[in-house]
Amino acid sequence: MISKVIQTIEEEHLLDGVQSVCAAVSGGADSICMLEVLCDLRERYGFTLEVLHINHLLRGEQAMRDEAFVVSVCEKKGLPYQVLRIDAAARARELHIGVEEAGRLIRYEAFLASPCDAVAVAHTLSDRTETALFRMARGTAVHGAAGILPRRDKVIRPLLRVTRTEVEEFLTARGISWVQDSTNDLDDYSRNYVRHTLVPAFQKLNPAFEETFSGFMDAAREQTDFLRQEAKKLLLAAKRQNGYDKTALLAAHPALRREALRMILAQQIEKDMTRRHILLCETALAEGGTVQLTKDWFFTAKGDKAMLTGRRKAFLPWEAAFAGLRAETVRGTVLLQKVTDGTGCLSFEKLTAQPALCVRSRRAGDTFSSASRGVTKTLKKLFNEAKIPPEERSRICVLSVNGAVAWVEGFGADAHFAGTDLRVEIVPLSE
Repeated sequence: MISKVIQTIEEEHLLDGVQSVCAAVSGGADSICMLEVLCDLRERYGFTLEVLHINHLLRGEQAMRDEAFVVSVCEKKGLPYQVLRIDAAARARELHIGVEEAGRLIRYEAFLASPCDAVAVAHTLSDRTETALFRMARGTAVHGAAGILPRRDKVIRPLLRVTRTEVEEFLTARGISWVQDSTNDLDDYSRNYVRHTLVPAFQKLNPAFEETFSGFMDAAREQTDFLRQEAKKLLLAAKRQNGYDKTALLAAHPALRREALRMILAQQIEKDMTRRHILLCETALAEGGTVQLTKDWFFTAKGDKAMLTGRRKAFLPWEAAFAGLRAETVRGTVLLQKVTDGTGCLSFEKLTAQPALCVRSRRAGDTFSSASRGVTKTLKKLFNEAKIPPEERSRICVLSVNGAVAWVEGFGADAHFAGTDLRVEIVPLSE
């Protein structure tokens, strides 16, 4: 099994230039296995290792049991660790999203905030298979059939060639225990239904289903990579102010055009658009008109131009945590620069003392306190008063600290974080 992990690390270059790794450990079999393997490989690859455990406060005593188990494992191994307790149910209510989605947001925010060069998570080949099947059942293009990828930003997945069965056999052979999340045994979640019903059905047809399906997912990934490279070229050639040239998009091969449309939508919409959505956009492109994609987003083809427009947006795909005093986003590089006497700037001491600093777009319920007027308003009201068009609001950069707004592009620093020694600068991407 370890040879498969090494193969993944080296073929995917997961540890190139990495000197420190943070292992995200829940206490389940997959994450305990990953931690054991990373301990074995520290000397081979020359990285330091620490552990992050996130308690979502969802399962009462069981969640506290998992936390205590992970702490005991770290202490026995002499590994530094951090435990975060974040109420996922409260975050879900606040953002009007599902608890599973809130949990994913919490985890990814924590991963990006880690000071380590890489954060290792324990997704396996079984997870990758289940994800691909789930996406295919809901309707996805070739890119969705690739399943989970080995890397996303600083998050790496060294177990992606290893099945869940291999994980448990490895731990049993070494006499290593783990904790079991009782929700994994329920079919209340769609993913568990895929795990308990669909995958076993395929394994009856082919006992080696996961390994052979892995080849299909790899082929989907390769084709997606090539198609995306060509689609980027097409979009660059078709780019116009506030949109894209219809003629250039219509002249492209259907597969290339549809990938380009998908990429246009993905720039602003987090939810994976299905083939049905793409075909609706393609029809609008050919015949003219507007297609409503979600409650807030529309694809419009008018005259010689096609564009994505929206009323509002809670999140952007470029949300990122600061590494040091900078963050790379699709809009460009967001920098925090020390100055000697900056009017309307931020306080270096207040910001850098915080553990969770990130750049994002506005969220429902965000508030801002004007340093000059001493009045607190929601960002929605602030933008309304400033007469900022709804479709532009999602592009406004917000700097947040532990979820609180510290600075808003075009409005400056929040009163609580105001100072004179830290300036925010956005260096846009070149076209």
